[in-house]
Amino acid sequence: MINGFCKKGDMGSAGEFEAAMKYLDKMVKGGYLPDVFTYNAIIYALCLEGEVGEGRKMIYQMRLNGVKDNTATHLSILKGLCVMGSSKEAIEYFRWTDSCNMDLDAKAYIVVVNEYCKLRKHDEAILLLKGMHGRGINPNFSSFNSVFRTLVELGELDRAVLLPKQMPQIGCTPNFLSYKTVIYGLCRAGGRMQGVKYLLEDMLQNGILTDARMYSCIFEGYSVDGNEETAVQVFNEMIGKSYLISLESFSKFVKMLCAKGLIVMAEKIFEDICRTCPSVERDSYRRVLDKHLQITQGSSKEHRGEESS
Repeated sequence: MINGFCKKGDMGSAGEFEAAMKYLDKMVKGGYLPDVFTYNAIIYALCLEGEVGEGRKMIYQMRLNGVKDNTATHLSILKGLCVMGSSKEAIEYFRWTDSCNMDLDAKAYIVVVNEYCKLRKHDEAILLLKGMHGRGINPNFSSFNSVFRTLVELGELDRAVLLPKQMPQIGCTPNFLSYKTVIYGLCRAGGRMQGVKYLLEDMLQNGILTDARMYSCIFEGYSVDGNEETAVQVFNEMIGKSYLISLESFSKFVKMLCAKGLIVMAEKIFEDICRTCPSVERDSYRRVLDKHLQITQGSSKEHRGEESS
C-alpha cells in the first residue's frame, strides 16, 4: 500500500503521500517494522518532489531503526538532486557513494552521465562510461546518445564522428538514434558530408538502415554543399524506396540546380517526385519550383542588362 501510494503518478499529490505516511504510522503502531523496501518507497517519493533534504532525513531514521540503505536508496537521492537542477551536487553525491564502495548499478552511472552532459562536460561523461565498463557494467546506448547530442550542440563534430567506432570497446554498440544525431548535425553544419559518408558506411555495416527522414536530411546536405551529382544519387535511392522528399529539402535542391543553370534537371526531378509519390501535394512543390525558376530568370535578365549597358 505504501509503495503504491508513493509511486502513484510519481507521488501524484500531497494527499497520496499523506496516505502513504498514514499507512507507515499504522504499520509501526501495529508492531511491524518497515524494511528497506518500505523506506525506499518513501524516499523515492520525497526525492521526485525535490524534497531531497527530507529524503536524507529518512535515511538517518532508517539507519537508527537498524535498516541498512542500499543502491536504490541513493539512486533516489541522485534523481532528486537532478530534479532540483543540482547537477554539480548530484555528481558530488555520486562520487561520495563511489568512495564508500557502494554497489552502484548502471542506473546510477547513467544518471550522472546525463548530468555531465547537461553541464556540457562530455569528456567527463565519456570517462565515466569507460570506468563503468571497466567495472563490468555495460552502458546502454541512451547514455551515449546524450553524449552525441552534447558533442553536436557544442560543434565537436570530429569527436562525434569517431565515437561510434569506439563504442564497442566501451561495451555498447551505436543504435539508429546515435547515427541520426551525428548525421543530422553534420548535414546542417555544411561542408561535412565526407563525415556523413563515413558514418553511413559504418551504420550499414552494423545492419542499421536509413529511413525517409534521414535520406531527406542527407539529400538536403549535399544540395546545400552544391554537390548535385551525389544529391541526385541520393534522390534516385529515395525514389527507388518510394520515400517522399520534404518540401524544404526539395526547395534547397532546386535552388542549387537553378543556380547552376540546371533547369531541365530541376523540372525532371519535380516530375519524378509526382510520378513516384502520387499522394504528394503537387501544387506546393510546383510553387517552390516556379519560385526558384523566376529568381533564376530574374537574375539572368539583370546580368544581361548590365552587360549591354
